[in-house]
Amino acid sequence: MHKARPTVRKVRGDRRRLAALAVLFVLLVGGMELLALKLGAFNVPFAGDDAPTAMADHAVTSTH
Repeated sequence: MHKARPTVRKVRGDRRRLAALAVLFVLLVGGMELLALKLGAFNVPFAGDDAPTAMADHAVTSTH
């Protein structure tokens, strides 16, 4: 009589596929991090108003 053990092979295949997906996910996230660092190094002007920042202007508010 033939003993069937398809569940063991299926578990091994699932583990191998899960490990491959985990490695792929780590590489994808790492690549996105590197891309974000590279893009963050550029001085990209954003469209919109060139309004002054919300910093206190000490020349105007001083009462000397």
